[in-house]
Amino acid sequence: MQLNPSETGLTTIKSRRSIAFYATLVFAIIFYLVFLGPVLMAIAFDEETANYILIAASLLIFYLGFYTIYAYYRMAPKVIADNRGIAFNNRSYVWTDVESATFSGKMPFRYITLHSFEGMKLAFKGGATEYLHNTMYSNMAEIKRFVDSNVNAAAATLSPNAHQRYENYLPEPDIATEHPVKYKGNQLKTMQGIFIWLIIIGSIFFIALINDATVTALLFMFNILFFIILSIPLNYFCISEHYLIVRNHNLIWKRKTFLLANVSKILFDAEGRAENTLTIYNKDFSVNAFQAATLSNERWLALKRHLETAGVAVVDENNFADLVTPAGKKRNKMMHISFFAYFVFCGVAMTMTEMANLSEIVTKILMLLIALGGIVGMLFLYLYLVRKYVDNGTSD
Repeated sequence: MQLNPSETGLTTIKSRRSIAFYATLVFAIIFYLVFLGPVLMAIAFDEETANYILIAASLLIFYLGFYTIYAYYRMAPKVIADNRGIAFNNRSYVWTDVESATFSGKMPFRYITLHSFEGMKLAFKGGATEYLHNTMYSNMAEIKRFVDSNVNAAAATLSPNAHQRYENYLPEPDIATEHPVKYKGNQLKTMQGIFIWLIIIGSIFFIALINDATVTALLFMFNILFFIILSIPLNYFCISEHYLIVRNHNLIWKRKTFLLANVSKILFDAEGRAENTLTIYNKDFSVNAFQAATLSNERWLALKRHLETAGVAVVDENNFADLVTPAGKKRNKMMHISFFAYFVFCGVAMTMTEMANLSEIVTKILMLLIALGGIVGMLFLYLYLVRKYVDNGTSD
């Protein structure tokens, strides 16, 4: 079956790829194909004798660039759907062939190795399976609603009012009369918070010493940019009788409000991100994710229990109930100490290499020790994750 969106009398939806999708492709083109690959190739042929190791490395970089473009287009196909069926690039199916539809959960994403990201899955008769990932499309919620309506609704076509069954038409409680409980921490105990205020204070002292209008203007713009960027993960949460409210420590104008009755589930995880993240899955299939760098493990656990008391399903993939135990705290402390020691060692070793006129053999030994330090750090992280996710499991 070939879907033709130009046919009249059909309700049709097309996928729109997200900014994250195109940003990844732009990065691959600029970093791999325009910058790193050509630079390594130029260095390789800049010597009297061609450096075959650098030639091989540059070819590998070129391969990664083209592979990234190919993999992302393959894993984020163009989707067209109407009342008869759905097409993924040149693969088309009718709705009666759908055996099951899953609209949330971790879906496989193959890029070099196998990863998993939140998305949806359609299983068809004959064993074919198609995956769509949330971050790849800007209208993912709309696609899910359309698929759900055609797969599960009794009507053969999507009526103009079909979307209403996803919405809550009960009168919304007055949030001004409610008393929210805050779940937040101290931003000065996070790397982002420390960097923000160190940069600001350092810039103030530098401006006072330089006393230059141009430098002052540049530093002012630099501080605003980094203030906003580093503040993005500094969110915190408030829960009232009927609402979940998301605020930010520094971006005080930022406020997102969610009616708990419209939330289907909430996920705690940190996969693919630097900070623990709260992801809200709404009943209309829209998804909202918020990083929260300032919350301690204890506050995350308290937040989970509060949400569950309010009737919200919470999936805790970070297993905070284990992390707050004495054994969990000890493992977490060991991991932080090992990484701290490794980065201090790397800094000292690189500083010694730059400052001292060391022989080539001593420099190689230092670089080897740095690499071994990284391996030890990764080993500690591996043991931590095994103990966390395999020995103890995860809590839902």
